[in-house]
Amino acid sequence: MIRADQTADISDVEYNKTEHEKYKKVYDKYANKLFSICKENCEKITGKRDYDKNPIAYNQLLNEKIEALNNIIAGIIDEKDYSSISYNETKFDNFGDLSYGHDGLLTIFHLLFKKYPTLGKIISDKYDYIFIDEYQDSRAEILNDILQLSSMYNLTIGLFGDSMQSIYDDGIGSIDTCTEAETLEVIPKSDNYRCSYEVINLINPLRLDSITQDVAFKKLKSGSYETKGIVTV
Repeated sequence: MIRADQTADISDVEYNKTEHEKYKKVYDKYANKLFSICKENCEKITGKRDYDKNPIAYNQLLNEKIEALNNIIAGIIDEKDYSSISYNETKFDNFGDLSYGHDGLLTIFHLLFKKYPTLGKIISDKYDYIFIDEYQDSRAEILNDILQLSSMYNLTIGLFGDSMQSIYDDGIGSIDTCTEAETLEVIPKSDNYRCSYEVINLINPLRLDSITQDVAFKKLKSGSYETKGIVTV
């Protein structure tokens, strides 16, 4: 049984644990960037026991290190010819030749979109419709940018995907907040073109929405449809 005076202590413990996890995540990202850019190794990350003694000081020190690394990166960029900046068609950014991968390109889009509103007008003038496939794995800030375009310029936005099939940690996953606010209209599709009967029967009870999927049949040249081992006319 937990006494009333123990509740605060337990909350503090959980809070400190969460804060140290955040610190570790940022520290790991900094360490990877430092090695990638400067070929330098970081000191061993501060343990939770020491971090809890003065988290403000440790956070401030890490922020100073991050700012110093950002200044180094800015210096590298300044030395490059801006006209040589390119998209490298990979997943990774490369500071060596100043090229950007898929994720980096999306970050650039987001930053430019926020800084230069005219870009949104240019996009809306060129396109009447924007479709995003596998929306559940799109980054939240990118989808928010696209939805903002829709509300500002009356663009039609179509999101195709399945929130139950999200596979990336940084993807938006669910768009329930948008559908509940009626920013988007849900058009349920029960057809499943990829899975067998056995797989669909397994995953349907695991879904957290109201959709029950069915096997979708391929339409043949004759106009008939495939079924489970039978062709019907």
